[in-house]
Amino acid sequence: MRVSLKLKISLALAVLLLLTVGVLSKFVLLGIERYQVQRLEKNLLQQSKMANNI
Repeated sequence: MRVSLKLKISLALAVLLLLTVGVLSKFVLLGIERYQVQRLEKNLLQQSKMANNI
């Protein structure tokens, strides 16, 4: 069975789109995780400073 060139190109573009979305999603999730860790560390530092002042 022969597959048309149009279908091959469409499938290749679909695969590229899925890979792009996957990679971008991974980067976004890593950025969110880093931000949350920084906020948590900042809050814990602030709380420890307040506890030491009491």
